[in-house]
Amino acid sequence: MGEVSGGMVAFDIQDPTLPVEIGRIKIPNETYPKEAQGMAFKDNFSYVANPWGGLAIVDISDPASMTMAGYYNKPQTAYPGVWDVAVQGDFAFIIAQRYGIQSLDISDPVNPVFASELLLPINYMEGNDSPPLDIKMINARYAAVTNGYDGVYIIDTSDPFDIKIAETIDTVGYAWGVTQHGNRLYIADGYDGIHVFDISEYTAVPLPSSALLLLAGISSLLARTRHRLR
Repeated sequence: MGEVSGGMVAFDIQDPTLPVEIGRIKIPNETYPKEAQGMAFKDNFSYVANPWGGLAIVDISDPASMTMAGYYNKPQTAYPGVWDVAVQGDFAFIIAQRYGIQSLDISDPVNPVFASELLLPINYMEGNDSPPLDIKMINARYAAVTNGYDGVYIIDTSDPFDIKIAETIDTVGYAWGVTQHGNRLYIADGYDGIHVFDISEYTAVPLPSSALLLLAGISSLLARTRHRLR
């Protein structure tokens, strides 16, 4: 788990009623050396959003003795910095407040490399928290990003070297958090409560090319059969 003032903490949850802390690591940062916000996991690594700094990559192969494996600095103009992260395949997608989204090639976790970016309109902020605020992968192709008063953005990540907006969903309030359950997208919308959206068009699983070729062959065969019967 990420802890704002305590870095990243690992717990043994074999007994869910009695979680036991087994490891802790401070995230290095010149301004706030311990702060950790959102995180995602792949293999033996945790990708930790480190506000005011960037993205920390932590080796968690030994949870009792976690170590820093790599680091990616936030975009220079992002303030306060990287707030959340999602991972899909060999790419991490980070949201930088008052900035937008960047995709990073993490095929080598020790050396994350910039792939592309997508600037988002940042028209408003609430208190000291600036959008974008939360990112969740919907599936292997799409991600949802909350962007404060600007609503929610469905992001096409199918080409990590050219991420782009697929759709903008307007919300009534200030879009903070987002989660998905099946074909529904649930938005924490500040004082306006929770909003639910149907995203079945984005969660539908496309048929593989082999299946499409098979269907095309069957259609062609049926057409020829109908032609002979005439």
